Formats: sequence, C-alpha cells, structure tokens
Amino acid sequence: MTTQAQARVGQICLELATGTNTLKAEIASGCLPTSPRHEGAFDIQIDGDTASITVNGGFKQIGEARIGTADCMGSRVLEQEVEAAGPRRYSVIVNDRYLGVLDASETQFGSRAARRCFAGPNQRQIPSSETMTTYSKRQFSDWIKRQGKKSDPIKAPTLGELAAQLLGEHPGSGEGRPSASISFGSAQWRREPMQKLADRRFMAIRIEEHGYLDDSISGRRTFASARQDQQTGGWKVTGLWRQFMCARGKRAGQWSAQPCP
Repeated sequence: MTTQAQARVGQICLELATGTNTLKAEIASGCLPTSPRHEGAFDIQIDGDTASITVNGGFKQIGEARIGTADCMGSRVLEQEVEAAGPRRYSVIVNDRYLGVLDASETQFGSRAARRCFAGPNQRQIPSSETMTTYSKRQFSDWIKRQGKKSDPIKAPTLGELAAQLLGEHPGSGEGRPSASISFGSAQWRREPMQKLADRRFMAIRIEEHGYLDDSISGRRTFASARQDQQTGGWKVTGLWRQFMCARGKRAGQWSAQPCP
C-alpha cells in the first residue's frame, strides 16, 4: 500500500523587521507521520499594489513507502525570505484562502516590527495577544452593566454604526477638549467554572471618551460585546458595561462604577 498526498500546512509565521524590506516566513507542516519522508515547496508572492501576501504550496511525500503506523511524531519547518513591498498592512492569502492581516505599516522608521502567525486551513487558530484577546466577565465586576431588553436590542448594519450608538454626548459640544477613541478586536470569553460549552467568541468594542464639561463627570468608557447575524450580516450588542471618571472629590481622575460627587 502506498500513498501520495499533500500534508497539512500547520502554521505560517510572517515577520517584517524594523528598517528592513525583507519578509521572513516560517512554514510548519504540523503533524506528520515519521515515515515516509516529506518535503515542502512554497511560492511566496508580495503585491504592493494590492497590499497582499500570497503563499501557495504544501508539504508532499517523497517517494513511495509503506506506512506502518501514522504515529504523527514528525514535523517539518521551512524558512524562506522574500523581498517585501515596503511598510503596508498586508492581506495574507494561503492556498487561495484568506487568513488575516499582517500589519507592517509602521516598520519603516523602526517604530515596531511586524510578526504574526496564521493557522493553516486544517488547524484551529490559537488565540494570542496579537490575534485574539481573552476576557473574563469577572473583570467587569466593578463596571455598570446595562441590562438590555430582548425586545429592544442595540443593533446596526455595521460595527461602526453600532459603536456610534454607544458614544455619549459631550455636554457643551464644541467647548473644552472633547475626545473619543474607538477600537475593535476579535475576542473570546474565558471559560468559567461550571460554564456550559458554548460559542464564546465575539467582537469587542472599546470606547473611551474624555473632555466632558460636567461638574462631576469628566469622562466615560464603554466595553461592549457584539455578534454578527449570519443571515442579515448586521451586528447586535450582546453585553454592555460602562464606567465613569469623576471630575472632583477623592476619586477625581479615576474610573468608577459608583456615582460621582
């Protein structure tokens, strides 16, 4: 019995160091049997006009050999270098499958290097600080939780419009130093003891506002979890927490869920 098959691509790590224009790629095969022998062959193309990195190829069996046991003790890592197209936020496509983004837009002047690992199509993505953040609902024990009504959910066609609904109104608009920052990111809830198995992934919306012209409140921050409706493509808030920054008193300049004086 012989087999000729392309092995799984386990993980691809891409790196563009500061001040360089060379993209380094580490391509791991993941789980392979110790016999027969496998070799990797990959082609990496970088297109500056479309800001994309395309990787094609795989790890293939060399020769014919009987596989006694597929003990999955083997693995291969292939390292390649290719000229990049300069600092960009690249889309990463592996074997015609979009895997995510390598943000190398700030590498030219040494502000930061860009490195990110992507799971192959046959491997579950491992959350990391760069790709996914894990939260525990215990982190929001000192926040004010909005008890939403199922009959009146916060919904919008896009994440941007959803965040706009969560922004507060700065008293005395146009006066003082009003500012607001909004960020989005893939996230998941940490499993709590006795928690039932469920889909814990969501999109995190973080909003921080300052410059409120109020005698007691100078700012507000909001954390919301949102999920996408697979049928309509729209977004809905599934959890909402808030804190306020007091403008005076013992808690001035501190975030609090307690009423400000």
